[in-house]
Amino acid sequence: MDIDKEKLKGLLWAEAASYRADCADWKRSTEALDEFLGNKTVVEVALELLAENVRLCEDPHMRAIRSLRGDCADLMAERDRLRTENDSLVAAAQALRDEWRNDQADAERYRYLRDRCGVVEYKAIAGSIGPGMLPSGETLDLAVDAVMGKGEQSNG
Repeated sequence: MDIDKEKLKGLLWAEAASYRADCADWKRSTEALDEFLGNKTVVEVALELLAENVRLCEDPHMRAIRSLRGDCADLMAERDRLRTENDSLVAAAQALRDEWRNDQADAERYRYLRDRCGVVEYKAIAGSIGPGMLPSGETLDLAVDAVMGKGEQSNG
């Protein structure tokens, strides 16, 4: 249907407003609408517009648009899934980084004990929890760290 839809819309709204207000403009609005429609009734025009809408919805271009919208929805779902996976991987990488830092600290303590720790330092480590006892676990880590800190300060 070849009709100026914007003009029709304006005329219909004017008609509806005039009718509801029961004002003198109603006759003018009705005449303007009748002139615009020619020999067609409002009902005929409405039915033609509805049929045109159906044709447009079934048009191959609309099918392509619906298909592209589906593709976009699929891509957005994939993007969201990848974001979630990325967040998990970032968290796992951070956990590995933290574990690596702990391993580095343990390796540094081991190298200190193996290469630079003398009798005085061994005695300080062993004596840190009491005579005749050897520290282990976190207590050993803290004792070695304390001696390493003292040794680093006196060597630096």
